[in-house]
Formats: sequence, C-alpha cells, structure tokens
Amino acid sequence: MQDNNQGINNGIHYRMDSIIHGIVEQPYLDNPFQRFHESIEQYPDFHDDIDDVGFIEYDNWERLKPFEAAEGTTVGGTSVIPMEDNDQKPIFYDIQGESVYTNPPDSNMPVIDHGLDELRIWAFNLTGYNQEIIKNSYSLDIWEAAKETHAPFWGPKLFTPAFYKEEKLDSFYRQWNSRLGLEMIKMRHALVNRPGDVE
Repeated sequence: MQDNNQGINNGIHYRMDSIIHGIVEQPYLDNPFQRFHESIEQYPDFHDDIDDVGFIEYDNWERLKPFEAAEGTTVGGTSVIPMEDNDQKPIFYDIQGESVYTNPPDSNMPVIDHGLDELRIWAFNLTGYNQEIIKNSYSLDIWEAAKETHAPFWGPKLFTPAFYKEEKLDSFYRQWNSRLGLEMIKMRHALVNRPGDVE
C-alpha cells in the first residue's frame, strides 16, 4: 500500500548538471502526509530491499494495549471490523500491511476451526460515528451489482473435508437466504429511487 504514495524508480534519475557540476542531490518526499526517513537519505538510489525499511511505525491506542495478545503467542494481526462490505474481494492484508503471507504461521501447528466467522452475516461499512452504512449498489451501478452472488464469505472453507459439516452447510444457506432478502429490498428501493429524492 505504500507504493501508492511513494513512487519507486530504479532507473537512472540524475540530471546532467549534477554530473557536470558535481552537485550532490538530496532526496525529499513531496508528500505532506508521509514522514521522511533517514534511510531514504542514506540509500537514495538503492531500492532492492525497500521492503526491509519501515517508512511508518504504527503504535496501538493506549486503551487497547491491556487487551493485546501476549508477546510470542500470535503472528501478525488483522482488523476486527472488515475494511469494506465486499465478500467477493479477498483481502489478504490488514491496514498495517500484515497478512499470513508476510508472517506465515507455523506449519506444524494444527488449524482449529472455532466457527466464529460463521456468526457474522453482515460486514457493513462504518462511519466515523460507528454507524453502519448500507449502500444500495443497484441505484449506483446495476451492472456491477448484478454480478455479485452475496454468498457468505466463509463458504469456501466448506470445501475442506475437515471443516465440512451438515449443520454448517445449513447455516451457510440460511445466511445466504437472509442476504438475498436484503438485496431484494435494495432492488425495490432502487426501482422507486429518483435523483434528488432525499427519502
């Protein structure tokens, strides 16, 4: 996600006057939302190991620190609230760039299915006031909205024989039916929606 802000160019980027006159150029970030790091100044031209350099350091809120996992018991982390309500799009990285790929779990540890993901049917976006937003994609782009299946995101784990159970499949279909019921309500709202109508 840092590549969106920090453009990386491994090509030759010296000006002719710096070669002729011996000007030593100093790199700088023309971005008010990104902090300068001394490693950019030490290695302005070598970006092959840029993933090893931390541009930004994140610290958790003080009120959440007592509830953090003990050191050495967990690997990486993820966001509790989903970043967007899109079960079709796989999100591998959390907001800090961590994932099971950056910190792979121990392959000798057993995988335990607690089933907590099966309890969450909805993943609505939240406002800054912690209010849920239910977007009506049919009134915005009906072509893209028609491509969605609205199946619960945890359904693919039922393909694994160790996780499959009849009651899990029944729960999957029950949740899917509830989600399709909400989509029917959205379609009815989109039919009566008129531009500029506040209601």
